[in-house]
Amino acid sequence: SGIIRSARCPVLSIPQHTQFKGFNKVVFATNCHHGDISELRSLVDLVKLYQAKINILHASRDSDDRFIPIMTAFEKNVRKQIQYPHFTFQLLGGNQPEEALNHYLELEQVDLLAISTRKRLLIERLAGPGISENFSLECRFPLLVFHQATPPLVF
Repeated sequence: SGIIRSARCPVLSIPQHTQFKGFNKVVFATNCHHGDISELRSLVDLVKLYQAKINILHASRDSDDRFIPIMTAFEKNVRKQIQYPHFTFQLLGGNQPEEALNHYLELEQVDLLAISTRKRLLIERLAGPGISENFSLECRFPLLVFHQATPPLVF
């Protein structure tokens, strides 16, 4: 997690006993930031040879309906800017978004989880480790972490 936290480039973390079988199911966890589109381009470049299905997923609390139009606008932008036929978009609800995402990933048996991290504000760091740090410590499948240099702008 220290490398993931301090690296200035994408980091691919692979659990010790993982056997590579190609990329079939890939999840890109997003908060629909502008920078996520360039990261999605990089992800597509990595997995397009395998014609992998990329599920672009946002995990939020059940009552967070305000995110639906944001996700819809993000999907429209992604499809306009990246020509890749194997995208799906999904909102995942749950009382604890990180737990819901973890449960989803276990059920779907994904080949790769790609997430974006950004430099967090002091108050955010005091609240505990970020999602990329948590997943890097617990992940049972490959994890690709992209780093955004600046605070994100949401669609």
